Amino acid sequence: MVAVNYSLNKKGFTLIEVLISMVILGIILFAFLNLFGTSFANIFTMGNKDQAMATASDIMEDLYRKQVNREQQGEEFDENFIASFLNSEGINYEDPIETINPFENENGQAGFKVTITIPYQSGGQEREISLTSFFRKSGAADDD
Repeated sequence: MVAVNYSLNKKGFTLIEVLISMVILGIILFAFLNLFGTSFANIFTMGNKDQAMATASDIMEDLYRKQVNREQQGEEFDENFIASFLNSEGINYEDPIETINPFENENGQAGFKVTITIPYQSGGQEREISLTSFFRKSGAADDD
């Protein structure tokens, strides 16, 4: 018969130690995956918001170009023209144009405050971003 020598000084991990370490590792991994998932969703939301802002900015820049072109050609740049332009761009909000009288503006100029509002998706919800600018009325005198 062969004698087996079992030593009480064995090196290694017990089953309980391995299970506890796996649970701790799982909790840490779950926290990081949750963080990455939230970050990923925020990246898409900010991308949608940025795209909506770029669209609003493009429309506003087009409106500025139209104003300059109409003034150079001696044509009227008024509320009706702005409204028809915004409708052609798909801006169908109730009152995107507010007429500003000279006494209401801090610079004493008559004109129009135009607000362009563009919707975008954020986490399954519809949100909107607004861009507002002031346009002088055609023929409005500058008091410099």
